[in-house]
Amino acid sequence: GDLITVPVSPIKEGYDFIGYYSETLERNIDLSTYQVTSDITLTDNFQIQTFAVRFYGGEEGSLLGSVEYIDYGSAATAPTTGLDRIGYTFIGWDKAYDNITGDLNVYAEYQINAYAFNFNANGGVYLDASTIKTVNADYNSNVQVPEVPTKDGFVFVGWYEETTFENEVYFGTGIPMPVGGMTVYAKWVELVATTYTVSGTYHFEQ
Repeated sequence: GDLITVPVSPIKEGYDFIGYYSETLERNIDLSTYQVTSDITLTDNFQIQTFAVRFYGGEEGSLLGSVEYIDYGSAATAPTTGLDRIGYTFIGWDKAYDNITGDLNVYAEYQINAYAFNFNANGGVYLDASTIKTVNADYNSNVQVPEVPTKDGFVFVGWYEETTFENEVYFGTGIPMPVGGMTVYAKWVELVATTYTVSGTYHFEQ
């Protein structure tokens, strides 16, 4: 009929102590109210801790998928979708997530892409006798015209996206490097000699 003296609650890393379990009674025993009527064996009863794991990434760096709730010591599962980011390549995660011991935020890491911007002289030539100048630069970085080509008997009038000269590209102080790079083509206007015929009588004073 006596009560059991409550001992200090046991500790187990990664687990929460939830009471003392009796296999005979098939339940936890509340030591503060249970009265002993016969021999009884009690076992420490633990429940594994669960932690929230969140993965962030993509264009806006937002939460990918849903929150994962992972048992202590277990591994989370990284998302495989929603990682795309324009002009960047996904290269991994900023921390390990294979042994969860607490709430964890994991962030996608990216490497900026570099592209080629080609300036096609389109029949003209540069000072080094080349016909194409290429500027290699990171995505969205400022691209400026490296050099204006020349062509005998023609005047350079601008850069265009295509050889049909439908869309002119205005550089000004530079334009952002687009995804995948770009090629522009020089447009030329031929110089035409104009002959003037003058008739009449002229008097020159000496």
